[in-house]
Amino acid sequence: MKKISVTLKVIATIVGVFIIPYGLLGFFGINPAGYHDEGWMKLAGLYMAVLGCFYIYPNSKIRTGAKQILYYSITLFPVLVVLMAAGTTLHNEGFHSFQIQGGVTSVILTLVVSAFAPLSLLFYQKINEHF
Repeated sequence: MKKISVTLKVIATIVGVFIIPYGLLGFFGINPAGYHDEGWMKLAGLYMAVLGCFYIYPNSKIRTGAKQILYYSITLFPVLVVLMAAGTTLHNEGFHSFQIQGGVTSVILTLVVSAFAPLSLLFYQKINEHF
């Protein structure tokens, strides 16, 4: 179980290293699609940078209940957002439009990637309960 926890944390750290600069680019309004000045895009970029910092944060420093709740809340929030966006698109546009826009792939990848950090902490906690 320790190897699983370490492997998941390594993957989460790699993801964090990639999304911090990507989020900062979004915060400054620069992205591959061009310059964006909308406030919600900047907030999304800032959230991605913060999320990357949480992905990199070591599991050994998350001991108290408040830190655990904060960690799980922030790292699982993308799952809620993606599921709500998927539900809205499915409701308003239908499955065909959802599929054409790449919604199925986006939902699956987001669910998988955003599970690495919380699962690594969960396994870390289970390992340390016995000691």
